[in-house]
Amino acid sequence: LYESMGYRRFKMSRFEEYALYLENEKFLPAGGIVTFPGKGGKLLALKPDVTLSILRSVSGERLPKRIYYNENVYRCDRSGELREIRQTGLEYVGEAGIEAMGEVTALACESLAALDGGYILDLSHMGLVTALLGESGLGAAAQEEALRLIGGKNSHELRRLMRRSGADEEKTELLCALAVFSGSFEEALAGAGRFAVCPAAGAALGELRALARVLGGVADLSHIRLDFSIVNDMSYYNGLIFRGYLPGLPEGILAGGQYDNLARRLSGAPGAIGFAVYADMLEKPGAGREYL
Repeated sequence: LYESMGYRRFKMSRFEEYALYLENEKFLPAGGIVTFPGKGGKLLALKPDVTLSILRSVSGERLPKRIYYNENVYRCDRSGELREIRQTGLEYVGEAGIEAMGEVTALACESLAALDGGYILDLSHMGLVTALLGESGLGAAAQEEALRLIGGKNSHELRRLMRRSGADEEKTELLCALAVFSGSFEEALAGAGRFAVCPAAGAALGELRALARVLGGVADLSHIRLDFSIVNDMSYYNGLIFRGYLPGLPEGILAGGQYDNLARRLSGAPGAIGFAVYADMLEKPGAGREYL
């Protein structure tokens, strides 16, 4: 599937220099990094992530670059146990315009469809979420807490936080509405105009509308939902983000989005967008025989 769209496979070692992860720790998933000494005294680490290595590898090369991978990553869970996680995914490194967004989102849909025709892909836009948080009048720490509450669709606690922080009632209700706003892509998008309260929010909604037009010709929109509770780290993701689900699995099996800030930092590229399928979830108890 990926090779048919011009993506080329990226292979990497089980480990990288620890310095790469230390310098970009805030962009990594939660969990400890397993380190060990290498030759010459350099500290090495079992790779907890593939994206960082891909971005570093394309620094200075002609863009765009279309890359896919099938790799194991290693992360420690909350109990400190080392986990080996199988990931299959892709990265589009270059200007992440509407066409690139449409290409990657359509491939996310096709990846899920290859596993189960009953998939759902939830879309959100961090540009919209961060714009409304910026308009809320909350301080940085309160914005981070609000982001966590939006991710949990916890409008009750979000309302308490906003009022405790002195936000006016109109902004409070708007952010609470955002936290629970979801529906089929086209229908929900038609009703999302209420959130265009500033130029940045309007621009984010404009991107989603343009994406809907692009996807209309290459994907089945009945499998796509708009859900603004799909959020992530504001320092990592800056635009479109998505999460994919399969019947019988309690958690999302696909996650990704646009991460221009990280791309500029590591490769000098103007942007990047990609996703990962957590293939190890297909073997978990309760996944269903169809995945084994």
